[in-house]
Amino acid sequence: MIRAIVYGRLSRDRDGTQTATARQTADCRKYAEARGRSIVPFREDADLSAHSSKVRRLGFEAVNRPIRRAT
Repeated sequence: MIRAIVYGRLSRDRDGTQTATARQTADCRKYAEARGRSIVPFREDADLSAHSSKVRRLGFEAVNRPIRRAT
């Protein structure tokens, strides 16, 4: 079975609710499951900008690790 990694990111979480990342991951999970993919634990980065290269996005790094190993 093909596995899928789900990643959600929100630049600014003004109220601390993380509803945007929850919505993103739910949509991605539905998309993957509809295509018969098994979901590995998802990752997210909330309240972290992707604009600056100085910001460490640990969720994004975790998503990229297995992809880099596979290539």
